[in-house]
Amino acid sequence: IAAWRLSAMQFTDPVDRETAEAYEEGLAQLTDNARHVIMHLTELAHDYARDKKEVVIVAVIERHIRKVKSSQKLPGLYLMDSIVKNHSDPYRDLFQQNIVNTFSTVFVSAPEKVRLLLYKLRNTWNDIFSSTKLYQLDSKVKALDPAWPVLTLNNASASSNNSNSPSSSGNIHINPAVFNRPREENTPIFEELQTEGT
Repeated sequence: IAAWRLSAMQFTDPVDRETAEAYEEGLAQLTDNARHVIMHLTELAHDYARDKKEVVIVAVIERHIRKVKSSQKLPGLYLMDSIVKNHSDPYRDLFQQNIVNTFSTVFVSAPEKVRLLLYKLRNTWNDIFSSTKLYQLDSKVKALDPAWPVLTLNNASASSNNSNSPSSSGNIHINPAVFNRPREENTPIFEELQTEGT
């Protein structure tokens, strides 16, 4: 039995098991941060939420992040980030429940270069996850790396409340101009995002 089938067996409902197996097949393609794979899995998660299978999808993604080798953990976290930013309801609250452990699982096995990427990713969540949960996340990561900054709860709340950025509503959408432009098939999404910012 394939490894992805073993984790799907944790679901007792046959429809949940089928959902988990189907999504895990897609996750098997997530070996790097290729944009087309992340976007496909993001939209697939949205489709499953329409069928009320979001709890299954969250469990499958969180398990995937825990179980894959360290070089594949960051793409799993990027997938979670994409789903939360593009399809906040119902995924934001579900992923928030375990975000501290999910993030620290990636962080603890990450080399310094990846930790910088994790810091940049974490800073995009100020208007997405609760300031209390982000404070817990920062505190846990600081225990692993004393250089990790921790905003006090008051500062985190103030930055969330005073933000005038387009993401302050928590609604971040795919930019069709960026998503539909020609590109090499396997260009990592983060490299493209870095290029856009320069």
